[in-house]
Amino acid sequence: MKRLVWLAVVLAVVLTVNAADAQEVKERGNNAVTMGAATNSATIGYWHKLNDDVSLGGDFTLYLRHHNDYVSQTYQFSPGIRYYLLPEKAVSPYCYGAIIGRYGTTLDRGSDTKTRSESYTAGLQGGIGLEWFPTQRVSVAGHVGAIAQYEKNHSTTSGSFTGSSHDEGYTIGTISSGILVNLYF
Repeated sequence: MKRLVWLAVVLAVVLTVNAADAQEVKERGNNAVTMGAATNSATIGYWHKLNDDVSLGGDFTLYLRHHNDYVSQTYQFSPGIRYYLLPEKAVSPYCYGAIIGRYGTTLDRGSDTKTRSESYTAGLQGGIGLEWFPTQRVSVAGHVGAIAQYEKNHSTTSGSFTGSSHDEGYTIGTISSGILVNLYF
């Protein structure tokens, strides 16, 4: 539900921005360091502007979850591309696409058992986003979209029940970048 609200906000802003009246941002820099946060995650990345419309880059995201006897950590690298629809405007919508690679581990210490899981994921994600420049070299951005991925999991359980399991499969879902701050230079 939160993602649908975020998408509605992004679309509302994009549709209400009058391209002819939007403030122009010039000389913002060809490179950007990206930092962001979302629920249980932190992102850092680097983006390089190829021309006025296209930026190539990548983000590294760390997902952490910890609750009582449950600990999960996932590392994701996602090289991608952004195509800006209004590249010189203070509010600039963009299309986003990326390849993702993800590795995660989980340790669950139940009352009688301990389960350790590893997962490997590869996939593609794409969507729409919005970048707002309150100043010439700093922007706030975010995007939402869809993801198609292949995931392979391996779990080992020890304790009162001992065994291992493997599962794998394809999934399609939604993504949200959270709030990203870009520092251009």
